[in-house]
Amino acid sequence: ENAQVDALIRDIRARQSILRDTLIDEDEAVSHGFIGCMKTSENAREIAESIVRTINFDIAAYREAPNSGEAFKYLRSRVEDIGVFVILAGNLGSHHSNLDTTIFRGFVVSDEFAPFIVINDQDSKSAWSFTLLHEVAHLWLGQTGVSGSLDENMIERLCNDVAAEILLSVDQVSLDDFRASDFNELAEKISDYARAVNVSSSMLAYRLLSIGFIDIATWKRLAKHYKELWLAYKARERAKNRGKEGGPSPYVIRRHKLGNALLGFTTRMVKSGALSTTKAATLLGVRPIGLHKLLG
Repeated sequence: ENAQVDALIRDIRARQSILRDTLIDEDEAVSHGFIGCMKTSENAREIAESIVRTINFDIAAYREAPNSGEAFKYLRSRVEDIGVFVILAGNLGSHHSNLDTTIFRGFVVSDEFAPFIVINDQDSKSAWSFTLLHEVAHLWLGQTGVSGSLDENMIERLCNDVAAEILLSVDQVSLDDFRASDFNELAEKISDYARAVNVSSSMLAYRLLSIGFIDIATWKRLAKHYKELWLAYKARERAKNRGKEGGPSPYVIRRHKLGNALLGFTTRMVKSGALSTTKAATLLGVRPIGLHKLLG
């Protein structure tokens, strides 16, 4: 699986390089001041406040979204509007190469002209927003790299804390909402609350860990519990949809994964002649023959 992650990263770096070179060649490159604007010595709240101001993020609008998918769409638009390209990719083009979130949750290229974020869409939709903000925090620290599980080194923990602070700050958490007599009741209370505020249950459990309400052993047990529930849900969905016809067009799905920022830029560059069909297809990760159907 690490070899598959390496292959995905090489592909993403090649695509980001095309994007960067095209921006420079077409005099559209803008040096983004937020790249590396914070130090690791800053606390999570300071970094979070800087991100919220820069992307003009409204937590009320985020929570008012009807579901976690729409909440992510809102957050993604705020991040893309400042010049960051955000795509969804969790395999090498086939479900046979799906990448587990324990080794690959996200990837970020911290570049002053073409910052690029990849989110593993094999994770639940409710987890995408946390991962996106985690990767944005890496941009603020000026760091390129892969993010995996939630309990890693100091930098990863700092980025986790930044994302958690944005989505659910400490002063918004009422611990009385999570008092429970046993593990199952705690897990259910966390899930109910998480759905109400459009975050993942694992993220909320991490938040409770970060403020000392639960210990590391309980956190790991909760994370394992929620992952098992997610895998069971995915298995049921695959079984239910097996052999079914219909559903959204592959091009609609691909456009969603690529995001408005990358699609819009590529469309403009193809129409102007700045990008050849071959280069544009490489940038979007598709075959040249299908490019024009994708761009519409």
